[in-house]
Formats: sequence, structure tokens, C-alpha cells
Amino acid sequence: MRNFVYVSVGDLPLLLKGEAVYEVLTLDENQRLDAETTDHVTWRNQTLPVVSLKEIFEIDSCNTMAESTGIVYDTDDGECLMMVVDKVDRLQKLNESDLLALRGVPEKTQDYFRYVYSDDSTKHQVYLLNHPLPKEMFVS
Repeated sequence: MRNFVYVSVGDLPLLLKGEAVYEVLTLDENQRLDAETTDHVTWRNQTLPVVSLKEIFEIDSCNTMAESTGIVYDTDDGECLMMVVDKVDRLQKLNESDLLALRGVPEKTQDYFRYVYSDDSTKHQVYLLNHPLPKEMFVS
């Protein structure tokens, strides 16, 4: 069994590998506005790039709740970034067999997702965000 963090970005449910999550922070209004208007934040005396998953996945902010959670996430090369999502729903323990490979999807989609989990409790298809992340996600 592995641990995953189940998050929501608008109506899009995602799984993040638990071992890549260093910290989950509730962002107050000022921090949320800073994350929306700058491309870096300071966390524990480190400057981290900010990645809004709403922007990456082109989710219209008008139709969703305000982003309110920052996730300090390991990029798998010793660096971290601040990933901004709407909320963390829960921790989820899954077996590898619970994850189904996505087949026949466009190459661009495979850059971000290769596996999906069928959540029987919500009837959602929950996409596992690749780790390591594609560099274009946080390098401009």
C-alpha cells in the first residue's frame, strides 16, 4: 500500500504521491493573492516556484472556489515547488493494482498523467499526477 494525497482543482480530482508532499498549507487571502500574482513564494527561507494547477489545466476560476491550499511538493530532483490547489480532500491508501494505466490518450496528456483511480465512493475518475513532474510545469 502507498499513500496518496487526494486533492481537488475545480471539478478535477487528482492524486499526488504522498512521499512527494512535504507540507500542506492553508493559504489566507493575502497568501492566495500573492500566489496568484507572483511566480515565487518564500517557504522556510527558501524561494519556491509557484504552480497553479488551475492555470496548468486551464480550469476557469470563475466557476470554482478560490484556491486556498498550498502544497510544498518535491520535484524529484532535490528541488521543491508550491503547488496551489483548491483543497486537500483526504489521504488515500492504494495498492498498485488500484491504479489503471491510461491507454490511447494524447502524448501531452501522458506528460501529466499515466494512471487513473476509479473512486467508488464519489464515482470519479481520479488522475494520478506524474512524479517527477514535467519541467515545463514550473520552469518558464
